[in-house]
Amino acid sequence: EQVRVLLLLQLVDAGDVLVGDLLDLVERAALLVLRHIRPVETTHRRGAGLGLREFAACSSGLWLGQIAWIFTNQLDKVFILRSMELSALTLYTVPVGLLQRLQVLPASVSTVLVPVISGVSGENAAEDLRCMYLRATRLLIGTLAPVYLLLFGLMPQFLSVWLGGRFGDDSVWPARLFVTANAVGLLLYTPHAVAVGRNRSWWQSAIVWGQAAASLVLWPILIPRLGILGAALTTLVAQIVPAAFYLRAIHGLLDLPWRRYARESLGPGILASAALAALLYPLHHLAAGWIRLIGLSAAGLALYAAVIWACLPVLDRDFIRAWRQLR
Repeated sequence: EQVRVLLLLQLVDAGDVLVGDLLDLVERAALLVLRHIRPVETTHRRGAGLGLREFAACSSGLWLGQIAWIFTNQLDKVFILRSMELSALTLYTVPVGLLQRLQVLPASVSTVLVPVISGVSGENAAEDLRCMYLRATRLLIGTLAPVYLLLFGLMPQFLSVWLGGRFGDDSVWPARLFVTANAVGLLLYTPHAVAVGRNRSWWQSAIVWGQAAASLVLWPILIPRLGILGAALTTLVAQIVPAAFYLRAIHGLLDLPWRRYARESLGPGILASAALAALLYPLHHLAAGWIRLIGLSAAGLALYAAVIWACLPVLDRDFIRAWRQLR
C-alpha cells in the first residue's frame, strides 16, 4: 500500500507540469472576465515613477508573505512525522495535494485583479472599487462553491473509489476539514488583490504570517492528540480567525457594509449551494463506483447552475451571454 501511495504522489506531482501550462490560459481567461467586472474605464496617465523606498516597502510586504507559505504548507508534515507513523503522512498528503491544486483559479484571478484595482481613479473610484470587489468575489464563489460542496459531501465515496485502502475511512474527516478551510480561504483572494492594489501589501503579509503563527502554536498541541485530524483542524482554525480580522479591515478600507457584501457577493452562491446540498446529501450514499459518482455530481452541478443563474444580477448574465457568443 505504501508503494501504491508513493506512486500516486508522483502522479500528482507530475500533474503540476500540466497545471503550470494551464496557468497562463487561466490567467488570460480571468483577465477577460475582470475587464467586464470593472464597471467603467479609467484613463491612465504617465506618473512620476516609483521611488526606491516605495518599491522596497511594497515588494517586501509581498515576498515576506510568500515565506509564510512554507510554514503553513510544509511544516505540518514535520509535526506529523514526529508524532505518527509514515502511513499517516500518506493518508494526509494525498487529499491535501489534491485540494491545493484547486487554488490555481482564485490565485490567478487575484493576480490579474491587482493592476486593475491599482488603476481605479476618478470621481466614482470608491464605488467602482466596491463593485469590482463584489463581482470578483461573486465570480470565485460561484465557480468553486459547488466543487467544494461536492468534495465535502462525496469525500468518503471519492477517496474509496480513487485510492481505496484506508483512505475511505481514515482520511475522510481530515479531508473534509481541509475542504472547509479552502472554502474559507476562497474569501481572501479578492481582499489580497485590494490590499496590494491599494498600497496595503503589508496587510497581506500580516494575514499569512498570522495563519503561520496560529499553525505553529496549534500543531504541537492537536497533532499528538488527534493525529491528522488535528492537523486539518489546525488549518481550519488558522484560516478562520485571521480571516475575520482581515475582511473587517478590507471592508473598512472600502467602506463596504457587511449586509451588502453578504447580499451581492455571497447570496447567489449560498442559495445555489443550498439547493445542491438538498439534492446531494440524501443521495450521497448511492454514489458507489465511478459511474454513479460522476452521475450524481453532474446532476448536482446542473441544479446548481440553474439556481445560480436565476440568482445572478442581470449585468452578470448579460456578460456570460456575451462571453459565450465570443467563443
